[in-house]
Amino acid sequence: MVHEMSLRLTSQEYETCFFVTTSFGGRQPYGNRPGVYETLADSLIFYLEKYGSRLPAYIFMPTHIHLLLLLDGKQLGNFVRDFKKYLAQEPLKRL
Repeated sequence: MVHEMSLRLTSQEYETCFFVTTSFGGRQPYGNRPGVYETLADSLIFYLEKYGSRLPAYIFMPTHIHLLLLLDGKQLGNFVRDFKKYLAQEPLKRL
């Protein structure tokens, strides 16, 4: 009797790659303000660690951001919600 070996480990976790675009409120050019990109980067680092995800590429634009995000697909909505909610509350309002 011949048994085929599985190509996948049963305990292996799989990430999905997502291209995420989000804009600042009203597509205002908040990215032109000093400190905005640093605040975005710090927030991204926090949420990447919180959700155990990776960010192979990103770009911050004056009116929006693009993220190439690797994470468990079930967590995408939570990641984006938490990231945007946090930024809307305090950090960007202070800048």
